[in-house]
Amino acid sequence: FLEPWRQVWSDGAALDSALNAASHAAEVVNILLIGVIIHVSARRFWPDSAPRLGMSLALTTLFALTFYPLLYSVWLGQVQTWLTLLFSAGVLAWLTKRKGLAGALVGLICVIKPQLSLFLVWALLRKEWRFALGWAGVAAALGALSLWRYGVANHLDYLPVLSFIAQRGEAYHPNQSINGLLNR
Repeated sequence: FLEPWRQVWSDGAALDSALNAASHAAEVVNILLIGVIIHVSARRFWPDSAPRLGMSLALTTLFALTFYPLLYSVWLGQVQTWLTLLFSAGVLAWLTKRKGLAGALVGLICVIKPQLSLFLVWALLRKEWRFALGWAGVAAALGALSLWRYGVANHLDYLPVLSFIAQRGEAYHPNQSINGLLNR
């Protein structure tokens, strides 16, 4: 059972191919999730005129295939593809009243993009305790694991990096952040 996986992990080209395939699959799942989000939202807020699920999925696919940042993240092989998938899953969890799961998914995103921790502030201000607990559980567990694995010094050394990026931005053309656009 494990033999094919050993070959993938030991061969760089095979690993790249496997990760690219996984990113493409994540993008397809993300498009489907967004279609379901649109469908669930329409049924919730406009029950008399809600589109059928097939129509929601078709329109979402059309819009997604013309949305540059969504497609470009897959083309570049960015982790943003996976973060967008997690966010879509979090939105769907929220809409279906699974607020703890929504918080956990957003907490998982915040391990990579800490600036989205503002969702925790929002949850606390809105007294969304299940969301906050889901967020805190995932962020605390992975934060503790990271501290154990890499130590406090590496985490503190990251603060000057963030300061440098905030002051200068990133001129890399594919960077679609406001900071990147302003500093080109």
